[in-house]
Amino acid sequence: AGYLSLDPVGTILEANLTAAAFLGRERSKLLGKPFARFVAAASQDTLHLHRLRVRASSLRQVAEVQVRPSAHAVRWIELQSTWREAETGRAPEWRIALVDVTGRKEADRLIILNQDLERRIAQRTIDAHTSGRHLAGILSSTMDAIISTDEAQRIVLFNRAAEKMFGLTADQIVGLPLGRLIPEGGQIAHRRKFREFAETAETSR
Repeated sequence: AGYLSLDPVGTILEANLTAAAFLGRERSKLLGKPFARFVAAASQDTLHLHRLRVRASSLRQVAEVQVRPSAHAVRWIELQSTWREAETGRAPEWRIALVDVTGRKEADRLIILNQDLERRIAQRTIDAHTSGRHLAGILSSTMDAIISTDEAQRIVLFNRAAEKMFGLTADQIVGLPLGRLIPEGGQIAHRRKFREFAETAETSR
């Protein structure tokens, strides 16, 4: 862990090598500088409230702040702080143990992202199921025969009106080629027309 000793207003009095590494500075360049200078702007309020709690309590106080050891790096540091009252010949001090929790914070972030993704997938599944039931209700109640095929012309949808028209149930025909419903004399022409239709930009005919 890193260790810092600060005066009551937050100026660094002492620092070990680990603390210097966490803050991305040489130890000698930390001394006499405000600790807040090395804390990211987003964590300044957290640091200020943490300092007030440390001054007001005899118990150890814990907070997490972001520091920037370089212009392109961000590190999460847990501050474990205690306050030492003034003694004979020694001014009061704010003592901090610094623990790098960057890995844990990143893991927490990924967990939250994963939970959000799972929630959105579940919602979309529900929406798709609801839409599917709505569409199925429309297809089953319409008076028009509706047949849908995949790219290979295999039947994937056969509504009730189609069952009545062709005298076949969906269970009997789904998965079979559409050609099973077309008289032999028309199959060649149908395949040609289907190929021509697929090669155009038209969406209906």
